[in-house]
Amino acid sequence: MTNTEKRRAINRSLFDYINEHYPKFSIDEDDGGRVIIYDAESNTWDDSIEYHRSSHTFATLNWADDSVKRIEEELETYVDTLMRMYELG
Repeated sequence: MTNTEKRRAINRSLFDYINEHYPKFSIDEDDGGRVIIYDAESNTWDDSIEYHRSSHTFATLNWADDSVKRIEEELETYVDTLMRMYELG
């Protein structure tokens, strides 16, 4: 499996994980490799999580709700596990 295939597998697994564990969250992708994960029922973008597909990194605003920060940490842990499994990073 090439590194590109490994990265795609990690991203696909992450998105499946989000859909399974956080069904109220939506995932918007753009062409620049950035993904926004947000609660579709929320009225603010402040509580969104930014994910970078190529570097597998996350970012959340400092003033985001604590529950969103906990979800970000959970997703980071999940991706770190996948990266070790696929021997990336």
